[in-house]
Amino acid sequence: MKPHRLLGLILPALLLTPLGATAEVVAGAERHYVFEVSREGRPIGTHEVRLRQDGDTTRALIDTRLRVRFLGLTVYSLDYEAEEVWSHDRLQSLRVEANNNGERLSLEGRRRDDVFEVTDGDGERRLPLPLVPTNHWHPIILEQDRVLNTLTGKVNDVTVRRVGEDALTLASATVAATRYRFDGELRLDSWYDDDGRWLAMDFEARDGSIIEYRCGNCTADHGSGRDG
Repeated sequence: MKPHRLLGLILPALLLTPLGATAEVVAGAERHYVFEVSREGRPIGTHEVRLRQDGDTTRALIDTRLRVRFLGLTVYSLDYEAEEVWSHDRLQSLRVEANNNGERLSLEGRRRDDVFEVTDGDGERRLPLPLVPTNHWHPIILEQDRVLNTLTGKVNDVTVRRVGEDALTLASATVAATRYRFDGELRLDSWYDDDGRWLAMDFEARDGSIIEYRCGNCTADHGSGRDG
């Protein structure tokens, strides 16, 4: 496989997200979710989400570190950090720093009145609300038909439909989950529990390989994540 064909493997993985997750965060406590990421069954990195609740405000910190290797060489790498601030299920601010295989992105956004102002390499834009970033953790994404792609800074059109119930195997347990399918400019399957907790995601890369995200510390009794 040629290295340049791997450059598009991981991009969809940062492009979509769970309401119930915020309800799990006790005021002042931090919840830490660790997703193991694999390609064709082989580990390539982690995607971590930390949530902290303070009154009506939820702060989310997202950290992704991925490496795809071929013949002992790293042919694709992604280092990604994001910070989101939400209030009453509405995004208030967003900051993203990413190094996507050598291509750097710096993006900042803030809610102002009835628009969301975004600044990145293309300058400043005013985007209509509602607007949800593609960082996975907030289930309000399931209600959207457009999302802010936090790797490109572009707004992507999507459709979301409920596929059905599955018994989802995670590292710590087999849990009941509902599968949702995203089509349009983003294509993938994501699984959530009845409270909207994001559990897993699959998508097909450009070379036909399957990329999987699985929550490594989620359990059936909601003892998911680690405090502090």
